[in-house]
Amino acid sequence: MAADETPLQLGIRQAGEKLRAQDFAAAKALLTKLSARAPKIAQIWSMLGYVHASEKDYSKALNFYYQSYLIDPANVPVILSIAKLQKLLGFKETHLRTLETALKADPHDKAALQMYGEGLAEEENPEAAAAAFTAILSRAPDDLNALYGLAFAHENMGNSGTAADLYGKIIISQRANADKSAALGAACKIASFPHEYIVPSAELAPLLDLAFNSSRRIKVMFARAAIHVRAGAPQEAWEQLLLANEAMQSEELAGKALAEKASVLSHARNLRRETGAAQPHQAMIANPRPVFILGPSRSGKSLLEKMLGTNDSVRKSYEADIVDRCLSQLAQELALTEPSIAWRIPDWLKTPLSGIFGSELKRVADGKRFVTNTNPSYIENVGLLSSISEDALFIFVSRNKQDQAFRIFEKLYGSGNSYAYDMKSIFSYIDVYTELASQWTRLFPSRCLSVTYEALVTGDTEEYRRVAEFVGVEFESRSIDIHSDAGCSLPFLEKIERLLRTSG
Repeated sequence: MAADETPLQLGIRQAGEKLRAQDFAAAKALLTKLSARAPKIAQIWSMLGYVHASEKDYSKALNFYYQSYLIDPANVPVILSIAKLQKLLGFKETHLRTLETALKADPHDKAALQMYGEGLAEEENPEAAAAAFTAILSRAPDDLNALYGLAFAHENMGNSGTAADLYGKIIISQRANADKSAALGAACKIASFPHEYIVPSAELAPLLDLAFNSSRRIKVMFARAAIHVRAGAPQEAWEQLLLANEAMQSEELAGKALAEKASVLSHARNLRRETGAAQPHQAMIANPRPVFILGPSRSGKSLLEKMLGTNDSVRKSYEADIVDRCLSQLAQELALTEPSIAWRIPDWLKTPLSGIFGSELKRVADGKRFVTNTNPSYIENVGLLSSISEDALFIFVSRNKQDQAFRIFEKLYGSGNSYAYDMKSIFSYIDVYTELASQWTRLFPSRCLSVTYEALVTGDTEEYRRVAEFVGVEFESRSIDIHSDAGCSLPFLEKIERLLRTSG
């Protein structure tokens, strides 16, 4: 013990040494004694939190960190430790509120901003996420994690040019790295965009060649195919797509996905047609009006949401799974042991679900009058959503089937979409989705509107005016960056037809 070191300081130092040596049992025993002797020392409680977190006893760890926070509420690392544990335990909303507390204590803390941006991105709030990442980059312009976060946020907002510019910056800044993993990830991202923005194919191809035999092999094949498409080399692109999709195919999962849609269609056929028309939306209505923009993947939903989102009264929620959140809350409140499938829930649950949905909608709207959502799986839930929200609206977006099928076949999905790696399954999926949209329109004619991708990308203001009038927002002729993808399948039509004839 140093001459000026107190027994308490000695104990804390020794506990720290035990922690560094990963002797958690000894550290825990020592810290427990110290906490009894000196219960007002925040550091002891945070060290106990660290011990229990290291042992994966997250609930106890959270309690100890919270005890430390009560003593020293300005300690940002402790607040961030609390937030991490809340996320691990599934307390997503509390996790974000805790991060806001950390940022109140230090608005410029880089770790807090990064975690907050990532949390907002997961909650389908890319605008706020982008603001957090921008705040980091204002002080550290080359921060790799923030660059990735900001690029991904802009990608989710449909700002492909800005996203590609940021991914290109990552590629350029990481060229010197031996493994080039960060540059490769950015290259694969840019290659998946519908057309080229900032980094030429000559820059991307060498990066993809480096990692072809790595764990990213499938991702690289999809990226190579996209480069060949843009270079006007359909044969080379098709060869890569066949290899990539074959590697991803799962007949069992694809069959289940199609069977589920068929079950919903059978259910919808047995429902009664609505007897009353949806009421016009009023400015002072209690809840915001939900507007569900539905269509299969790559149909143009995001474009339409972006168009509507130019109106100041509209809050875009992208593909946020609002229904799943409401069902989870319903299960907690009623102590339901079995998870509920939205379109199958019994009528007696719809009344409490309606109240939860209204509250969740208000939270997401954040003061706006309208909330848009583009989650494609909600085609299954139109009947449920119509029964729990009296003024919900549904816009069905469709496009040329060959164009849509090709764009789906060309895309590597992060999760789900098991039907997407077999051309025959893709066509079947589009057919069932389209029939479901027609069935819902028959059942709820005053709530449903159909538009085509091709009409949207022409820039025809009358088509957008028709959508705006249906939703109940004022028409605003604001220009947005529209890239027309119509006709993308033309170089591949013969190959698609041949694949359809030979598959299955």
